[in-house]
Amino acid sequence: MKSKTVKLLCFAACAGLFLYSCGKDKGTGPGTTGATGYEADTLAARAILDANSITTLSATDAVCFRKDQRPVGTGPYRIVDIRLPNRNITVIPAQIGQLTALENIWLDSNSIAAIPAQIGNCKALTYLDLSYNALTSLPQEMNGLTAVKYCRLSHNSLTSLPTGFYSMTAMTTVLLDNNALSSIDPLVSNLTNMLRLDVSHNQLASLPGSIASLTTMQSIVVDNNKLCGLSQPLMDFVSTFYGDTSWKTTQTCP
Repeated sequence: MKSKTVKLLCFAACAGLFLYSCGKDKGTGPGTTGATGYEADTLAARAILDANSITTLSATDAVCFRKDQRPVGTGPYRIVDIRLPNRNITVIPAQIGQLTALENIWLDSNSIAAIPAQIGNCKALTYLDLSYNALTSLPQEMNGLTAVKYCRLSHNSLTSLPTGFYSMTAMTTVLLDNNALSSIDPLVSNLTNMLRLDVSHNQLASLPGSIASLTTMQSIVVDNNKLCGLSQPLMDFVSTFYGDTSWKTTQTCP
């Protein structure tokens, strides 16, 4: 195993946990400065593995750290990436909220049914992929994720979104396709940075008029819903992203 890419960290409380160094500090390891914060991160990451009986990481997995301070003031060697796709994960423990320097989450293709409220403490998070899971709802505390830019929640069983979701105003890409959403809140107009929205393959019978205020939008996908009674202004707005009205033919109308 090459020391440049993989380090075995021998914390007494975390024996057997592999942490892959990543980002611009490949090959570095934790020093004495900021050790307390790093050990706390390691324990939190270990809690995720233990809760799902994961004893070793595969080649596609990673729990990554970076040497520089992210965010400012939190100390060096904080865990910034959790990448555990397709590992039969069913539980995200509350300890994830201790990973306050976490920037990226890849937990797609698992069996996660709920997200703990403590995820709202992950203030540095910019990339969130929880697609292909078993989510039926999201916590209101997602309103704390104000740095998230990419949010992929495709292929779950979401029936609604909490109002806190619309406080994630940094989002530029929002993928909610293949869920069971029946409505989009007018608060969607808060997402003024959004460039791409995919709500295809849901149960939407309408769209809020406020969505037309998102003038920076570059792509909206609404195929396979129940959007049969939209007002003319909204139909015109959606049609501009298709170049025609082909989206209408995919709707399930009574």
